[in-house]
Amino acid sequence: MIAKMRHRSWIEVIIFLNLVFVLVVISAPHLCLAQQKSDPPSQASVPRPSADQVLLKVSVTDADGNLVRGLKQNHFAVFSDKVKQEISFFSDRDEPASVVLLVDTSGSMQTAKSTVSRYSFIKEAFSRFIEAGNEANEYAVMNFAIDSQVLLDWTRDNNAVLDALGKLAAEKPKKQTALYDACYHAVEMAKNGRLSKRAVILFSDGVDYDSARESQKRLQRALRESDVAVYAVNVVGRQNFYPQIDKSDETLSNIVPVSGGMKFYADNPAQMSAVFEIIAVLLRSQYVVGFKPTQAAGDDKWRRLKVSVIAPPDAPRQLRNLTVRHREGYYVVSDQK
Repeated sequence: MIAKMRHRSWIEVIIFLNLVFVLVVISAPHLCLAQQKSDPPSQASVPRPSADQVLLKVSVTDADGNLVRGLKQNHFAVFSDKVKQEISFFSDRDEPASVVLLVDTSGSMQTAKSTVSRYSFIKEAFSRFIEAGNEANEYAVMNFAIDSQVLLDWTRDNNAVLDALGKLAAEKPKKQTALYDACYHAVEMAKNGRLSKRAVILFSDGVDYDSARESQKRLQRALRESDVAVYAVNVVGRQNFYPQIDKSDETLSNIVPVSGGMKFYADNPAQMSAVFEIIAVLLRSQYVVGFKPTQAAGDDKWRRLKVSVIAPPDAPRQLRNLTVRHREGYYVVSDQK
């Protein structure tokens, strides 16, 4: 892999130059990323969320979609229901993550147009995630159709993860799909991860015919009460014909934004490998910004969040229009994990 670090007066922009990335189509502007070494710690290890402190995982990209590193605490401003909050914790450490890989094994995932199962390359693709990710990450693997099941409980054994993924191709596809239900169970599992950063990577075509009526609301509530980010990989490419593309986009779009995650598209091995590598670097490059809400705690009220980056006067013009990604809001509840 060839990577280049471009230094600017106040910031670093990490650029991923691997040519395979030009194949990737994502729902946001293109992210150009590179695997990086751990930065010197700016604070102690990230604590767990608590009833009196909210912790936000924040990603920042510039106008060209490049991942922005090198920001300090004074570059951030946090607002809860439009009320500015005092930042009580800040870190740009490369912290490991608890990652649940949730794989759709329903019948729609094996299409007639392709003689090769979509699972035939997921093992190789996820090996790229492992290589690019923090070596202290822990993983769990789940699959779903009408029901979800845990194929592999939490482990740091990378070979065990790849072995579990390798068995997916032998799974007999089931016609029904309950995506919202499965994602809810994956989020609940991620919440029990032992590490400070927690995420679900959803590998699906986005079709859901069989979730219970209240499943979407239950999932939205679970995401709002947690700090789990969902990264959805839609295996239906944007340029490819597929009758459910609009519906699949709608379903995944209902899941991703509230968590501060992202939605990607990938329907071949090169795209899938690149997407997994991008997600790994995104997790490694997140800032963690914490604050103690000034509003009364425990009233079970949804509070909308906004995080802004304050550009210094000498910032280049192209770095003044930054995109900040984080979860949409939070509840302050006494039993938050």
